[in-house]
Amino acid sequence: PVVEQLRFVSVPWNSGDARDDQLTGIRYQSLAHASRNELAHALRQSPHVLHFSGFGHEAGWLLESPLLEPEPVDLDWLRMQVEAAVGKGLRLVLVNDSVGLLQPALAEQHHRALLGTGLAALIRIRGRLARLREQDYLRTLGQSMAGGFGVFESHVNSLRRLHRRFEEGWDWSFLQLHAAAPADHAGATLD
Repeated sequence: PVVEQLRFVSVPWNSGDARDDQLTGIRYQSLAHASRNELAHALRQSPHVLHFSGFGHEAGWLLESPLLEPEPVDLDWLRMQVEAAVGKGLRLVLVNDSVGLLQPALAEQHHRALLGTGLAALIRIRGRLARLREQDYLRTLGQSMAGGFGVFESHVNSLRRLHRRFEEGWDWSFLQLHAAAPADHAGATLD
């Protein structure tokens, strides 16, 4: 199904490219220096996609307080926020954090916890991905989803574009899609 306007929240990444706001069918909301309250508010606005690029820790993610100090949020709080957002249309969470790079077993626990909320899919970056490649991937993914493609097909299209555009690189393989188990969440689909 074609989405009238794909709602995309990014925390705290900002592409710095004015063209992003002009992409047809996508409404970006970037939360640079996001606090717990700002993230909760953004998730209440019914986004389809949440992109978190930042630091993780054993218990969850590190956001920033209004004074730009680290503000840890635990996995239980994240689960509650994501579960409520799933009920309002959240389909995909993209995570690029230090846990995915440095602690794969802990990253696995985090993404399983988020998928346990009814979320259809989570994409985790499992390595160092150049910012240009991450931006290109996110733009292509957003355009594909806004054009009516499902999460899986949009992910594959985005990887193919990265591979064609950056043939000498192999870091496109760091983008890994994790889907919810259909038996656990019958309503969660990758369409």
